[in-house]
Amino acid sequence: MRITNSTVLRNYDRNLKRLATNKYSSEQKIFTGRDFSRASDNPLGAAKALTVRKQLSRTKQYKENLEVADKFYTEAETTMLQVSDQLATIRETLIYGCNTTKDASTDLQILGQQLETYAREMVSILNTNSAERAIFGGESNAEQPFSLLYGEDGYATEVLYHGVPINAYDNHADFPYSNEVYVDIGLGMVINQDTQEVDPQTGLRVSFNGAELTGCGSDENTASIDLATLKNDNDYSIDVFLNGEKKTITFQAGASEAESQAAIQDAIDAAYSKSKVVPTIDADGNITAPDDMKVYVMSTAGAKNEATVENEYGYSQNYIQITLDAAQAFKNGDVAYANACIDRIVTASENLLVEIANLGNMEEFISFNTDRYDTRELNLKERQKSLEASDLESEITLYKTYEALYNACLQMSSAVIPNTIFSYIR
Repeated sequence: MRITNSTVLRNYDRNLKRLATNKYSSEQKIFTGRDFSRASDNPLGAAKALTVRKQLSRTKQYKENLEVADKFYTEAETTMLQVSDQLATIRETLIYGCNTTKDASTDLQILGQQLETYAREMVSILNTNSAERAIFGGESNAEQPFSLLYGEDGYATEVLYHGVPINAYDNHADFPYSNEVYVDIGLGMVINQDTQEVDPQTGLRVSFNGAELTGCGSDENTASIDLATLKNDNDYSIDVFLNGEKKTITFQAGASEAESQAAIQDAIDAAYSKSKVVPTIDADGNITAPDDMKVYVMSTAGAKNEATVENEYGYSQNYIQITLDAAQAFKNGDVAYANACIDRIVTASENLLVEIANLGNMEEFISFNTDRYDTRELNLKERQKSLEASDLESEITLYKTYEALYNACLQMSSAVIPNTIFSYIR
């Protein structure tokens, strides 16, 4: 059988290209450390490798979420420890002021100012941010959660949480931005389809309701407006907090207290026309609601005319407000009221220690899951290596073999490729 030059050249070219391809492929496996670079090279291995990569990606995300939560909880614990120290100082100040003979016009005034300073410091501490997020702001990141309302004399009188007086609601969930925020840490997060809320058992909470941690509400529920101070034909605006909702009531005062009362009641009825619970105002200006529900009233911020509003309450459930009330009691010489605040501050301190302990438990939980995911990530990387990584020792040997064959093939080219006219010219 006659073998033509074209057949020899074609076979030589095909073998040379095959050796070059194999040599390049082996070289790439050595340089990249991967056994294959395309799914078509190993479809079954690629499918398994992609599954492992997906698990690695999720594990990395869970670890990042845990890292963020750990910093958040750590800063929250540090903040609450600072508040605990402040409460201890407040208790000592109250005891000192209530058990020592004082001149109400001087020493008690100084103690009152000290207590107000402590209250302002606690507000500053509780407004701490973590990565531009208010730790105790609930689901809100846009503003500082706590603030103080000052009277005409320049002294702080009330604590506000997201602009709402802390005594307005007895339930912390009624305050703005009270929904809880959760992150997924691989517990199988479940979202209720009806409420669109996360099942607390399937996620890690990364929000704290400041009204819940500091306390809210008071043991009285009566609000009143001084009808005698309302001027005829003047427009007034008040905010009524009831049943977890705020409504702004605008009315025009009448020529008499009775007419003002009627005007206020008409405005209330209009505002609550679609509500089951409607507040009422009596001839003395007292505003109440059915079933002894808490009603809290204050003049609307920025209103042209302010009504004289008073909210009757014995003792607040919020330790910052208790501190302000005790400060005012000292300024007024009411040592008996300030003395009654001592036990409430002690109770608040004990409750705060429980919350700090709960934070410590959550940090342990975060640490446990972080260690668990570290181990899982290590195992997944070993699995990934077994599926994707090349055997460098074998691959280097194979590369050297291909390189030798390729070089030998090149050396044989002079015997295979026919002489051309240029060979004769040379």
